[in-house]
Amino acid sequence: MGLAGVRYESDAAVFTGTAAELADLLEEWQRAGLAGFRLRPGAIPADLEAITTHLVPELQGRGAFRRGYEARTLRGLLGLGTPANRYASV
Repeated sequence: MGLAGVRYESDAAVFTGTAAELADLLEEWQRAGLAGFRLRPGAIPADLEAITTHLVPELQGRGAFRRGYEARTLRGLLGLGTPANRYASV
């Protein structure tokens, strides 16, 4: 039961376990064809800290998560060029 006396329900998978176990699950989902994941921490800041200090290094050690970015901007990451400056004189 939740705090309001109502059973907790979520549209997301609820995971409890270690960073290595979560990394295993994410890799399993990736092999099944999923291309990306959105993690929704249940307890902030504890879960965010666990993701950044345990899960990310675990995935990086497996070669499953980047160690840096290929471009310096979001436009660059998306493969978009620099737009024309509308204030530049022609």
